[in-house]
Amino acid sequence: MNVREFPFRRWIPVLVVGGVLLLVIGLLLPAVQHARIQARKTQSVNRLKNIGLGVHNCYNGREVFPSGGVIRDDGVAMHGWLSEVYHRTVQGIFEVNFHRPWDDLENDPWVRQRLGWFENPAISQQLSHDGYGLTHYMGNPNVFHRNSSVTFEDLTAGLSHTWLAGEVTGNFHPWAYPFNWRALGERLNDEPNGFGRPTGEGAYFVLADGRVKFFGNAVGEEVLRNLANAPPRATPEQTAIPSTRVESETCNWKYEEIELQPASADGVSFAKVWIDETGTPQTVSVICRTGDWNLIRGSGCRLMTEQEFQRLHDKYPGIRKLYGLHGIDDASAQMIAQFEDLEFLETKRIQLSATGLQALQKLPQLKIMRVRSWHRTAGDELKAALPDCEIRGAGQLPEDVQPFDWLKW
Repeated sequence: MNVREFPFRRWIPVLVVGGVLLLVIGLLLPAVQHARIQARKTQSVNRLKNIGLGVHNCYNGREVFPSGGVIRDDGVAMHGWLSEVYHRTVQGIFEVNFHRPWDDLENDPWVRQRLGWFENPAISQQLSHDGYGLTHYMGNPNVFHRNSSVTFEDLTAGLSHTWLAGEVTGNFHPWAYPFNWRALGERLNDEPNGFGRPTGEGAYFVLADGRVKFFGNAVGEEVLRNLANAPPRATPEQTAIPSTRVESETCNWKYEEIELQPASADGVSFAKVWIDETGTPQTVSVICRTGDWNLIRGSGCRLMTEQEFQRLHDKYPGIRKLYGLHGIDDASAQMIAQFEDLEFLETKRIQLSATGLQALQKLPQLKIMRVRSWHRTAGDELKAALPDCEIRGAGQLPEDVQPFDWLKW
């Protein structure tokens, strides 16, 4: 008798080794999955801690909690508490104009961004149906509501018995939405419009004293009721939110980046592009990454080159909104005129002769142009050349400073 008579025997060692490996993998997979779940929990806890710290930073600056939502007398919703928390806490590029509504064209490239600060790592939905970055945390409506101005003295139940924000189960809002608060309810993980974790076992909340506390599903209704009713008590009118539901289940928008100029002494310039469900490049924001990896809005301290404009046009000819230009001269204006569907244009400053102004007149869809700083003469000429376009300006340069004197400005 030899091996040839029983050929299957040669596979026995292989089968044994394979079986051992499968056994080891089967034992390790649950441990790996458990480690991932715990890591996501830790990340969510840290993000709630950051939110609590940001709220306290806002309080230290104004001696009042950030307003849940700034709503004008005419009903226009401006900005919410999460925008103020992020603005006052995070170092970096964040140029939301708080004097314009949150969804104004001027704020578009900022409010569409995903902000990890407000995302629960265990939740996959990160953008709303129309392309806005989402938050997976909601605020206490008694503390954050329409034009609220709550102070520590109003929290008479004590800081350790007042919650600021918590994890929510669904119906997520854009983080910049001015109505990011939600009633606590009497049960966790009970409905999409409530509080809870995606795994369904309780929820984390950040309290007014800065601690993050976990409440399991088995917590008594009385405990949640006491938390929900902790003073101050907001009225239904103060906590009312628009009836229109934010669609966050699916997102047909996509985000891309395109390099405009390779690495050089000026850094690397690239464009962030948001594309809608029809494939139209709605929003383009120009950014420069310097040699020390700092991000600078625009193409660095220089004008965009003809090659950069051409590369952008070749890839995205139908751009609707263009942000972050460092300046526009006659040559730049002629390149910009290629984007015939352009509705919004933003630049730091301008220096245009009649040639450049005539080029911009070739943009029939241009509704708004924002220039951050200009000479009065240049601004007047621009307004005269584009009478059907709203010209927005931020500041006026002194007469003895040239628009492109980069060394002084």
